[in-house]
Amino acid sequence: KQVRKTFDRLVAWYEDNLYYHYVGYLVAIGFTPLQIYNHLETEKRNRKLTEPEYEWTVEDTMLSLRKKMMDRFKQDNRYIKKDTIDEFEYKSEYVPRVLLLFNVECCRRGQNVRFAFDKYKKENWDVEHVDSQNDATLQEYDDRMRWMKNVNFILNMEHTDRAKELANECQNLIVEFTKRSKVNVDRYRAFYQTINKFYSAESGENDSEVDLTTKKKDYLSNLTLLDSATNREYKDAPFAYKRYCIVKNDRLGDRFIPLCTRNLFLKYYTDSNNESSYLDTMRWNSSDREGYMNAMHEAVDPIFDSVIVEEKEVQS
Repeated sequence: KQVRKTFDRLVAWYEDNLYYHYVGYLVAIGFTPLQIYNHLETEKRNRKLTEPEYEWTVEDTMLSLRKKMMDRFKQDNRYIKKDTIDEFEYKSEYVPRVLLLFNVECCRRGQNVRFAFDKYKKENWDVEHVDSQNDATLQEYDDRMRWMKNVNFILNMEHTDRAKELANECQNLIVEFTKRSKVNVDRYRAFYQTINKFYSAESGENDSEVDLTTKKKDYLSNLTLLDSATNREYKDAPFAYKRYCIVKNDRLGDRFIPLCTRNLFLKYYTDSNNESSYLDTMRWNSSDREGYMNAMHEAVDPIFDSVIVEEKEVQS
């Protein structure tokens, strides 16, 4: 009977949209189903002790599970505030947790698509820079040549004079490096910086302003979840080529692309009231980052807020 009861509970959790996403997330960040069940039962029992006639609701379940999620967002034994997630940086342990939470919560709220925890579990995942890093990290000849060819491909998709100039320069470097079977490191790095600035440049910004924005490339507003295989294929590539690969893979349907990663590269979070051009879709700029963080806060802030009342009660 106990086995059957446990099985029925797991089936019920799977079929319910709230339990599916919240229990799925909690398991993904390291909790066992038994720990989750015991947490809920303890919360219900404590509520009965203070209010014997109280009837436990779905809202109570949601709040209780959210508080359990926040156990993984503590620093010095205190809950992290929602306003501080903007300062999360690339190497922070909280970054993959908040990015996964963003994806899971958007799927839960949308109710038209479930987060594919089965596919998520089968893949290795990286925290990926949306816009290229400041430094050229590729070291091997084959990797650098692949990067050059990817850049040449995406430059030829643009029709501006500057893009044509850079495409010609890129092609010349490819020919030279191929003949020598060796990459001139200084020239490669210089060209990398030129491409990096070209695809980071925004309308109305001068070079000094572009340099200032590149210093924030390790912040959460420039990070997303991506499977390791896709990440390795276009490592160090500019935003335009990454977007091309994401759209291609999404169209083929042969890889699991998390909802928010897909939306980011398709620029669903960018203010659609502003006029945009083809070139705007090829760059990840400050308005894109702002829209991305606004969407993230809209999704995860209620979860971070779920522990505020509890923390105040403990302090009092």
